[in-house]
Amino acid sequence: MENIYVYNNTIYNNDDANSPTGERGGIIVEVGDDGDLLINNVLIKNNILDQNFTSDSDKGFELQVLDAGAGDITGLVLDYNDYYRSANTDYFIHYEGTDYAIAAFATYQSAKSQDTNSITSNPLVAADGSIPNSSPAKDSGIPVFTYAKWLRLG
Repeated sequence: MENIYVYNNTIYNNDDANSPTGERGGIIVEVGDDGDLLINNVLIKNNILDQNFTSDSDKGFELQVLDAGAGDITGLVLDYNDYYRSANTDYFIHYEGTDYAIAAFATYQSAKSQDTNSITSNPLVAADGSIPNSSPAKDSGIPVFTYAKWLRLG
């Protein structure tokens, strides 16, 4: 699989305790261990991940990257996202076998060279899923598409 783009989403309060795989949370990028599937060129930008699986009784992460075989995921770019949760902050990001607490976000950024421009600020998501103008996530992303203007001559 290649050329997967996850842009401009709000993933809020996703808490599926009945998940058949046991994986819960915000965004999960995973390749199984059968060795015949590779993922290339995955861009995850301008997303808000907030309060996803915050139960203290089990792990659930805002972001999980699970690469069962070395090099099965290539070209992964994570940037300009807002990751936030107010509870269960020890299980914030899981990336290739390492758990990062919200307090260790800078360590994750440096160790994995991902999410350089991402933030961990409360996006102030309302109960109806809207984002107020006062949100630190509002307009904090970057343009992800280039539009061409066509000019017809003659």
